Amino acid sequence: MRKFYIASILILLSILLYADYAYPQGCSDAGFCTQPVLDGEPQDHATDKKNSVSIGIGYGVGDQDVKVTTLYLSFNRRIDEKLAIAGKVTYGLTDGELGANSGIGDLFLSGSYQLLSSQDRTIQAIVGCKIPLGDANAKENGLALPMTYQNSLGSYDLNLGGAYSINDLTISVGLQLPISISTDNGFLPSNYTDQSTQNYPSTNKFERKGDLLVRLSYEFDLFNEKLNLRPSLLPIVHLGEDTYIDDVGQKRNIKGSDGLTLNGNLNLSWKVGINSTMEFIFATPFITRDVRPDGLTRHFVIGCEYSYSF
Repeated sequence: MRKFYIASILILLSILLYADYAYPQGCSDAGFCTQPVLDGEPQDHATDKKNSVSIGIGYGVGDQDVKVTTLYLSFNRRIDEKLAIAGKVTYGLTDGELGANSGIGDLFLSGSYQLLSSQDRTIQAIVGCKIPLGDANAKENGLALPMTYQNSLGSYDLNLGGAYSINDLTISVGLQLPISISTDNGFLPSNYTDQSTQNYPSTNKFERKGDLLVRLSYEFDLFNEKLNLRPSLLPIVHLGEDTYIDDVGQKRNIKGSDGLTLNGNLNLSWKVGINSTMEFIFATPFITRDVRPDGLTRHFVIGCEYSYSF
């Protein structure tokens, strides 16, 4: 009962924080925040279920109130008591004042390994990659759209990280490094006559720097473990200023594109059957970078996921 009261207080605090911070923007999740090990959810290598399939949807509002919907399908396979592999593919839909776009996004592949396992402690590591399935240069009326309309960042990324869990507390650290730096995006506000495009950062030949993630999460099991509540704090540090090529061919730094974003996340899992789980996700930023040219700005994100284990 005590855990139920604590969980209720945390939900109330999250609602109050959201009401207070609904207008800041950020999130800045380049994809690795939801990867196994880095998602703050302890991996159960001791289960007799070797496979799980998940399908999910997320909705958020980005730069200039662009509506962003993401669909995804993921698969996890436990090889043995220590090793697991995972894959995830995304599909995006965006709609805003400059147009609409839809299409396949990115493929994420990863392998995780349990370095230490005891009764109350685990240490896990993950190595993975992000493979773009789109070129990040969708157009409307022949003109390149800003990055917030794109379904992919357009870069190949390396993901590294690990997590330490003690009882219900998990601390995760991750690094996402672009390997192919420049994207094919060609957006320059000067190519448009519409003055509203001045509100979007230039991203012609966009080069994005890496990100460092730290996540602190805590699990509450409720109602005989039928419900699981997992609040978390998620600071993401963008490791440098991004760049673009201006309309005269000069490389320019995007001032204010580096620095810290601090997100709050709330995950609620509901065990609906022996092999089935529904998860509901809410996230919003508390601290943001001054400029987010990668298009990852979100006022908030809500989503749900269905998982089946076998």
